[in-house]
Amino acid sequence: MQDLEFTIQENRLYLLQTRSGKRTAKAAVKIAVDLVNEGLISEKEALRRMDPEMARFFMHPMIDPEVEKNVLALGLQGKPGCSHRENRFHLRGGTKSKRPRGSGDSGPG
Repeated sequence: MQDLEFTIQENRLYLLQTRSGKRTAKAAVKIAVDLVNEGLISEKEALRRMDPEMARFFMHPMIDPEVEKNVLALGLQGKPGCSHRENRFHLRGGTKSKRPRGSGDSGPG
């Protein structure tokens, strides 16, 4: 799979950059299955294209994407540069900052 960056100016196509695209193990399997189902490659070829290291992904427990979800809370996604402290999570349900308040950081207390 190739990742292409391009632009079109004055009716001309310019390729800016190309590189090997990265994909997850789940995506690689889906692509291989789709190619087999469309008759573009054989099952043997699909297996040959799989990286054996990708099998590790499927050995870990996963949440079924089809199961009904009970939403407990909503939040904002993380953004680079937003963390001001290093947190440690404790079994008793709290977090503790590695650095004490007012130790020179400019983040919220």
